[in-house]
Amino acid sequence: MLDACICVINIHEASNLHTSCNKRKRGQINFSQHSFMRKHKKLLKGVCIMQKDFATMPRKELINFIQKRKEELGDKVTILAHNFTADDLIPFADVVGDSSKLTNATMESKTKYLLFTAARFFTEAACILVPEKTIIQANMQANCPLTYTIDENATRAAFAEIKKKCKSREPLPMGYFTASYQLKSFCGENDGTVCTASNSIKLIEYYLERNKAIFFTPMNNIAFNAIKALKIPDSDVFILDENTPLDSIPGDKKMYVWNVGCYVHSAFTKEDIDRVKEQYKDKGIKTISHLECLPEVIEECDYSSFTDGMHDLIKDSPAGSYWGIATTNNYIVRMANTYEDKNIIAIRPDLVCKDMVVTDLHHVAESLQSIIDYENGVGELKYQLKVPTKYRINAKKAIETMFEVNSIMNVVDEVVNF
Repeated sequence: MLDACICVINIHEASNLHTSCNKRKRGQINFSQHSFMRKHKKLLKGVCIMQKDFATMPRKELINFIQKRKEELGDKVTILAHNFTADDLIPFADVVGDSSKLTNATMESKTKYLLFTAARFFTEAACILVPEKTIIQANMQANCPLTYTIDENATRAAFAEIKKKCKSREPLPMGYFTASYQLKSFCGENDGTVCTASNSIKLIEYYLERNKAIFFTPMNNIAFNAIKALKIPDSDVFILDENTPLDSIPGDKKMYVWNVGCYVHSAFTKEDIDRVKEQYKDKGIKTISHLECLPEVIEECDYSSFTDGMHDLIKDSPAGSYWGIATTNNYIVRMANTYEDKNIIAIRPDLVCKDMVVTDLHHVAESLQSIIDYENGVGELKYQLKVPTKYRINAKKAIETMFEVNSIMNVVDEVVNF
């Protein structure tokens, strides 16, 4: 396990260890025996371990490495992947699913370490929900642009103005699950909540029935599609962003929507859907779009759904059926490879969520090795995340409120047919 590791320490401090290891060059020692690591564990605590260069390791070697490290760690670690995660990582994931599934798995997990391979907001949510566990983000560059699109101060200023203007409705903030932990905390602080693609319509309906004015951020199309599904008139909706003058914000609207969306799903057009329908019209093709797509795209498709809903619809469809899907391409290709008896077509094969696939095999290998080293009292985890307590408490309140409303409304994840 440690044969290839180099430990960088002060050579003078290590002078008494020279007989136990092979000295390479000044300041570097090669640990060739596991017994050496165990014997000097206390001395080496906190010392930096220079791992193999995982970034240049051949794919086959990386796969073998990850398999062995997973076996070695056993039930100490759970690897979680979103449906949009890179295909190479899916075989190693213990849990694969959408936001709802990953959240539930996070809370139900019995393992010490939770290793996330998707965008960082999932990892942050785990830090909020189970702070007693060790939460690891395989690649710190895996960041959904929506997570930090909205400045916390701008959000607070807009909400304060909405509260000031509303006389007949009580304002309530609702954050989409991609929101940063700061925004989730803001929602909890103001007795608000969060939502996912699968429960957004039900949660919005619940609060509107209770005469709330919903301040929805940061996913515009989720809000717009709920507005359409619930038949909320345009006159009851106000759209804003960071450039909206505060004094122009009106009072007592049912929905206040921050106008920013997913760069992948917002790129699909009605014409894209029409083109595929025309191309396969003699095959009886059915089309599905993600709920983050534009309302006109949703309207043109036969079905709209969250990612697990798409999967279930395809899985349960007849052999030989044709499906055109509007979401990130790598997920569509995976479904096509899984269900070879169906004809699954990507409506826009050029569209991929780059932030979800930026994590690859070498990141996971590096993280797993760091866990093993850390268990041996050496080095740091790559990369452990923690959410500051001042944000975590209210962010958890917002997420728990979502669960409470789900229970009250008997929310069942389902495919939407507009």
